[in-house]
Amino acid sequence: MGQSASVENLRQDFQARQFVHAYLFAGPAGVGKRSLARLCVAAMYCAAGAADKPCGACEGCLRAAHGNHPDVRVLRPEKSIGVDEVRGVLAAVQVRAFLGGPKAVVVEGAERMTPQAQNCLLRTLEDPPAGTVFFLLAEALGAMLPTVRSRCRVVNLAPLSPQALAARLQAHGIPPARAALLAEAAQGSVGRALAMHADAAYWQLRERVLRLMFESESASQALAGAAALREEKARAGQVFEMLEGALCAALRGRILGQPVVPDAYPPGWARFARDVSAQAVLRLLDANIHCKKQIASNVSFQAALEMWILKLSEEWTIWQR
Repeated sequence: MGQSASVENLRQDFQARQFVHAYLFAGPAGVGKRSLARLCVAAMYCAAGAADKPCGACEGCLRAAHGNHPDVRVLRPEKSIGVDEVRGVLAAVQVRAFLGGPKAVVVEGAERMTPQAQNCLLRTLEDPPAGTVFFLLAEALGAMLPTVRSRCRVVNLAPLSPQALAARLQAHGIPPARAALLAEAAQGSVGRALAMHADAAYWQLRERVLRLMFESESASQALAGAAALREEKARAGQVFEMLEGALCAALRGRILGQPVVPDAYPPGWARFARDVSAQAVLRLLDANIHCKKQIASNVSFQAALEMWILKLSEEWTIWQR
């Protein structure tokens, strides 16, 4: 479970049972936060020797892996996590452990706790119950209260490199050429890559979006084509992730000279990546972030997409001739 030196240190701590009372695993979606938490929880209950934790075969490991350990509480947000949900979990860990060992609390999407819920949790983190370990999993550290962050050991999980991700996908039985394409599109996220692999509609939409953006002859043509995407509003987040991935690949090529997997992008993108400046790509990435924030603020997908196209059209005068 080692992505970095900090994760390797974490593994050693749990093998030696020298863990602290609260951890905050931070990183983008699909990067492995949940898997890391499960491994840590399994190590807490594993009956094997220190060097073999978690063994994956003993009762403690199996209960943790299957999500039915009586001393493990998991909070998963639907839209947000309110103060009453946090109070319920905290009340449960105050009672004696069913199996007489440690207790674990896993909060997925911890950044979606309301401020009131975070403050409620903070009081417990300041005076934690003995034998209880909290695992907070968050995509956006900025959405967590600084006081909560300060009470946790923060472990940052960076996206995998395309090469490392492709190797991980091949270990899942995905053929090398397909794994390379998935690694190019998934931006370092194992979970995202596996979801893409099973979603044929995703690839159809990706080709439509990238051809529309990078092969349209004018902004008016792109705007007209964008109108046909309005039925894809349920996939709005994915559309802007597709655009972000294409921009990041162009930036890697310009700055690092990294080659792109064949057929990962349409021909128009190749011309864009060749001619565009790094500064232009950075401006477009900023526009992409702004559009995602607009959608989160209930701006329509169509309006956000049109804003992105208009920003792109400003760059067309430089590179599309």
